[in-house]
Order: sequence, then structure tokens, then C-alpha cells
Amino acid sequence: MPRKDLTIAEKIAILNEVKKQLPNTSQRQLAEITGVPKSTIARIIQHQDKLRNEWNLLKKGGQENSQKRKREGKDPDVERALDKWFSTVNRRGMRVSGSMLKTKRVSQRSLLKSWATTISKQQMVGCLDGKQGLV
Repeated sequence: MPRKDLTIAEKIAILNEVKKQLPNTSQRQLAEITGVPKSTIARIIQHQDKLRNEWNLLKKGGQENSQKRKREGKDPDVERALDKWFSTVNRRGMRVSGSMLKTKRVSQRSLLKSWATTISKQQMVGCLDGKQGLV
């Protein structure tokens, strides 16, 4: 059977179908009923609480069918700054390419790192001078 990435909506539909079956239905039978490999059924059932929580969060945000996988950036501060920049540029009607995003991500990351370093040094100097309490 060829690999197929399932959306969260499809996984929730499978969970709902599994829930309709008798409690002693084997995973092999569930795989036949749903048309999904047995290993996928096992993984979906194992992570059903996590999937339902993600589904509820996506429903609140109005993105039920838009994602197959949950993707997160390595640095949340950079991702927020990049998202804000993208929204601003997009509102102005400019097209954004992948290379533009990569370049902006690198510049945002270095800007935030230098800002964080400056803030940390200022806090340390303030603590040494007795002007600030220890954090």
C-alpha cells in the first residue's frame, strides 16, 4: 500500500469510525474497514488524545483541513517576527518568495540574538551596579 499522509481531519474521521465499532474489534479488522494500514490505525489510536486536542485548536482557528502535519519553527520569537513581517508585506500586495523568507529569517534571527545579548549585558551591568535586583 503506498504511503499517504493523512490530514488531522482524516485522522479524526478514522477515530470516529473506530469509535463506532465494537470494543473488541481487532486492528486488522479496523484497517480493512477504514482502508488504512494497521500500523497507522495503531498510531492514530495511541495518539488519539493529542490528535483531538490539536483538532480542537485548529477548529478554533478555522484551519480544520489545511494541515497534514504540525510544523513548528526552531525559534518561536523568530517565527513570530517573520509571521508579522510576512503579514505586513502581504497586506501591501507584495509577493514573497521562498528565498526572501529564508533571507528575512536569517536577518531576524541575528537581530533577535544581538538584541538579547545587549539586554542580557545591560541586566548584568545593572545587577553589578546595584541598580537592579537579581532576576
